Amino acid sequence: MFVVHPFLEGTSRLVLNEAQKLVDEAVRQQSIYNAYRVANPKRNRYVLRHSAPAMASKNKKRSDEPVPPKLDAKLRKAAALVAEHHAAQQKANGMPDSTSNPHMNRTQGPVGSPHVRKRDASTYWLANIEHTGLPPMGANSSYPVYRDVTNPIFAGGAKGDGVTDDTDAINAAIAYGDNCGEDCLSSSIKGTLIYFPPGTYLISSPINAYYYSQLVGDVTHPPTIQTTPGFIGLGAIQSDVYIPDSNGEEWYIVQSNFYRQVRNFVIKIGDTTTKSVAGIHWQVAQATSLTNVAIFASRDAATTQMGMFTENGSGGFMSDCTIDGGKYGIYGGNQQYTVRNFMISSQTTACICLIWDWGWTWSNIVVANSPVGIMLLNPETPSVQPPGSIYLLDSAFMNVEVGIKAQAMKKDILETSIMTFDNVKLVKVNQLITFSDGKTFDYPLTIIAFLILGNVRSVEGSEFGHFTAYVPRSPTLVGSAQVTDKESYFVKSRPQYYELDVGSVLNVKDYGAKGDGVTDDTSAIVAALAVATTSNLIYFPAGSYIVTTTLLVPPHTRMTGEVWSQIVASGEYFADLKNPKPMVRVGNPGDIGTVEISDMLFTSTGALPGLVLMEWNVQAETQGSVGIWDAHFRLGGAYGSDLQVAQCPKVTSIPSGCVAASMMLHITPQSNGYFENMWVWIADHDLDDPDNTMVTVAAARGILVESAAGPTWLYSTASEHAMLYQYNFYNTSNVFAGMIQTESPYFQYTTATESPGPFKDSIGLFNNDPDFSSDSCNGKDLECNISWAVMAQDAQNVTIAGAGLYSWFSAYDQSVCVDAQNCQQRLFNDQGNNGGFWVWNLVTIGAVEMISNTYSGESIYAKENTQATAHPFWSALASYSLDYVQMDQSCPDDDTSEACRVQTMCDKTRRFVSLEELAAASGSFPDSCNGYYALGVLESILGTSTKKYAAANDGYDDVFGKYVEYVKEMATDAVSAFMASSGPGSDAGGPGNKYFECTFESDGLIETQKCPWRKRQLAPYDSYTITYKLVDENGFYDELKKTYGISKDWVAFGRVSYKTRRTGCFRDVCYEPTDIELINFPKASENMQVSNPKDIITKALPKVNSLQTTISARKMDLASSMWSGTTDDILQVISMPVFMIQQALTSMETAKELGQAQAKKDKINLILTILGIVFAFVPFLDELLPEIELLGGIFTIIATAGNVALGIQAIIADPTSAPMEILGLLTAGGSKRAKDYSSMATARRGIQDEKLGKIGATFKKMDDQFQSIIKHKCKL
Repeated sequence: MFVVHPFLEGTSRLVLNEAQKLVDEAVRQQSIYNAYRVANPKRNRYVLRHSAPAMASKNKKRSDEPVPPKLDAKLRKAAALVAEHHAAQQKANGMPDSTSNPHMNRTQGPVGSPHVRKRDASTYWLANIEHTGLPPMGANSSYPVYRDVTNPIFAGGAKGDGVTDDTDAINAAIAYGDNCGEDCLSSSIKGTLIYFPPGTYLISSPINAYYYSQLVGDVTHPPTIQTTPGFIGLGAIQSDVYIPDSNGEEWYIVQSNFYRQVRNFVIKIGDTTTKSVAGIHWQVAQATSLTNVAIFASRDAATTQMGMFTENGSGGFMSDCTIDGGKYGIYGGNQQYTVRNFMISSQTTACICLIWDWGWTWSNIVVANSPVGIMLLNPETPSVQPPGSIYLLDSAFMNVEVGIKAQAMKKDILETSIMTFDNVKLVKVNQLITFSDGKTFDYPLTIIAFLILGNVRSVEGSEFGHFTAYVPRSPTLVGSAQVTDKESYFVKSRPQYYELDVGSVLNVKDYGAKGDGVTDDTSAIVAALAVATTSNLIYFPAGSYIVTTTLLVPPHTRMTGEVWSQIVASGEYFADLKNPKPMVRVGNPGDIGTVEISDMLFTSTGALPGLVLMEWNVQAETQGSVGIWDAHFRLGGAYGSDLQVAQCPKVTSIPSGCVAASMMLHITPQSNGYFENMWVWIADHDLDDPDNTMVTVAAARGILVESAAGPTWLYSTASEHAMLYQYNFYNTSNVFAGMIQTESPYFQYTTATESPGPFKDSIGLFNNDPDFSSDSCNGKDLECNISWAVMAQDAQNVTIAGAGLYSWFSAYDQSVCVDAQNCQQRLFNDQGNNGGFWVWNLVTIGAVEMISNTYSGESIYAKENTQATAHPFWSALASYSLDYVQMDQSCPDDDTSEACRVQTMCDKTRRFVSLEELAAASGSFPDSCNGYYALGVLESILGTSTKKYAAANDGYDDVFGKYVEYVKEMATDAVSAFMASSGPGSDAGGPGNKYFECTFESDGLIETQKCPWRKRQLAPYDSYTITYKLVDENGFYDELKKTYGISKDWVAFGRVSYKTRRTGCFRDVCYEPTDIELINFPKASENMQVSNPKDIITKALPKVNSLQTTISARKMDLASSMWSGTTDDILQVISMPVFMIQQALTSMETAKELGQAQAKKDKINLILTILGIVFAFVPFLDELLPEIELLGGIFTIIATAGNVALGIQAIIADPTSAPMEILGLLTAGGSKRAKDYSSMATARRGIQDEKLGKIGATFKKMDDQFQSIIKHKCKL
């Protein structure tokens, strides 16, 4: 029965039939066009838009390109008519849509799919607050930023009832107000938030998401976008639009398609009959996100649907999504991307098909129930350049025939995809990797701890092949979630505060802020932040909020914006180059708490050379409680910035009015944080110029990461166009960076634009500033004096899981340097003193050197690691590491050589925690396993020692205080002895006297002679004065230092008065009580500063902790039969520092007992004990000499006073001694090379027992016991 829906009353069957014919023909044409677009995907074009090569490509029409149907008003009306008729029939017959989806429980709110029903009223605060947002910088006060698609002013308003075609209403809401669509490359002022209330929105052609738009579904009841059977288009939602009959041209430049969000939707395309349709057609660049989206496609065996089609772009971030069904879940490619928390399942061909990329980091991905998990080749043209690299982190392959299908590996990295697996689970995977040449790569276990396929660079040199690695994770960086038996890296999704009511959302405009880009809103924002708590939300409606002094964000603040609400620095307060000041200070140093920032943009207006956009000081109270999500930093290139084409044109010098800032973001030493989808951009072009013309805007520094203890996470961050550096990791630890991306300034490569340029006078204001004065660079000055992409010094436990570092121009000219790989000489500065520092999947463009180790002078060159065979000739490196374990996995099945016949005989589950326990178990395991277990005991002892130190240190400040007190006493006695006067036992007095002239005065007599005056000379006088004059200063201080270890600053000259009490006669001289006054007499200074030895131990502890990492790495070597040296070498080398720390702990207990000493000998013993403790820690310091000299001086004082010796002091003071060389090896990065261990072990074996005994009784006892245990065992 033909059912007429109320919306279709008055529509005849004839009209409906004619409409159906139009739609059928359009679907046929669209299917042909879609198939062509998928088979011939448009790739990024790396030439300037109006350059000759670009125009030639644009004008070269492909003869085989089909023409899509023209979506004019007639066709759209027909499609809507047919769509509504079909929906009405389904409703009348009680048939829900053919796909359904389970409830998705996510941290930012549930994604579910209601069946066709009446729209629900929303409880989401975003839908119910007053909307007073303005375009940025007061551009057009009548322009509506917030738009509800159901508002009748937009083509009658969308109904969201599942039976009305809402296509025109939705697109009208987006396009309203002359928004930035076709013929608008970009805009900084036409931002829109398109809100979709709960409901089901039927569409018959694509939703066109315009530039600078956010499509936001209700988070409490995410709306459904339902495509019709006769859907005419390529994607249900599309971020760019192909222009018909224009040779693949689109509305926007894909590499510049910035500022996009799509979140909180269910998209269903399963009923659509059009071929090669995607749920989302996503071609985007930086500052974009796709989150909390579920896509459901057809599971039919013949389907050609795709969850996502993303053929080009320069992303980007996506998270918390489900894709079910389709031929492919994700099909396409991108320069670089970070994807997190995706479930992709039930595809008929492959869950993911990457036809190209440079670097793509996948975190917490599950691919399941498909023939292939990930394809790394273009199925249409499998012989072309394959994708560059993938990094799979904390992910799983489940029930797939083949995990990865890839192009055949070549003999080197050229045209070979890099694959890195970090904590990946395999469940019902028949084959891990199959290659296009028929070869396969199998993995014998169900959990891949760490596996690399590609080119690696370590301390042993460069290699290419298949490798495993041991990469420990800092406990502070992991969370409670687990894909395998190892904790996954911590992640936290952007908060959307769906649990809040309207009353908990505090609008800054209610506190007086205007956001009009003119009014000074500083005081109003301060007032709003003053009422911030962790239970409310500070809300910034869209607009630009001018601030003229530093804003302090308290450590109990949650704040969010609307379409990247802007905080804008303005005024002279930020103008002093030599006195930089932050616009936003997040907490004060030492603050601990909760700070969440999302949907904000931090920017400026005018030239402000002293501006720091943000200073991040706060530390998390709980894991992940401080962070930034979907918030960005921008300087210039936008309306109202006064840094556009008119003020800062494309020139080969830097106009003074275009020196924009000192730094973008400073993560300070006491802070930490979670940063996700954060773009730091100093504009290279004008967003509001119709041709996106380039601009010359200069800022000094990008992101400085100094978080000393961490943990800090950087997921999907980018930093571009600063003049000194983009990322600077300095004295930082426990950092995970998942895909970072940089670009060098386009204007550099002229004398006038060399780094540091206009910021020369500010070098040194921040730690680790580069000054570009080094002569270590091997290139021309113009190639060398260009911004660093990454700097790293004193970085501990830092992992960079994917990096794209690009240099595109020489003075705005791309053609002269990209293909030659010499736009600049260096990009990545490894400055040394890094430990546990790993870089994976590094991609560089335009630089001669990929990594420059300016500490060692070594470089990794781009040409030697070129991966691409055509423009832009990128280079790739799978691994750069200071200490990792490797194993060649490429043994053929028929290889019976010894290297491929290694069989592990040891039970790796057995653990021994002490030497006694290991000795008692002797004979219960093969002798060849003894070394492995012994190394485990050393690991256990060190771990226990570290914990015991905390307990032993309790109350130790008093002991250290006594040490300082007693050293001062001994120093005072030493100076007195050095300047002792003449007496019966020593007529010449103390040795210091000979450096003085003494002037004697008494009863009118004045006489000068060389000191001292003898006792017999002074006996006749009952009072006298002696004035001391130092005549040989160098001799005096040199002998004082040599004899007593006392330095010049511990000596003071002054007046000493006293009265002798001695009477009687000796031989022919008689003595009477005498009044004596000594003037300008040397004595111990009352202000002498004795260093607290605890400071030395505190500085040494981080390196002690890194020793644990070294031991773990060597254990993995032995467990995997990958150590090329002997086990005994490892044991001999590592046991020494472990037992030295144990000796120090024993001494700490002894020192506590001596802390209340009264007798001089006990005071001396306390000082010696403390010195023994500290000397045990000295080798773990970065700078040994100053501490050795300081401690050595104190020891000399005590040794002289008590006629004692300290054996360890002699050992430590000699840097060439075997113990010092061993400790230097282990604490300077933990060398992996077997030959290093061999030479150190040989030196260790050569140490005489007598010398070992001098280190301490505990050390000697443990070493003797250890040697006895391993002595007669087989040394592998």
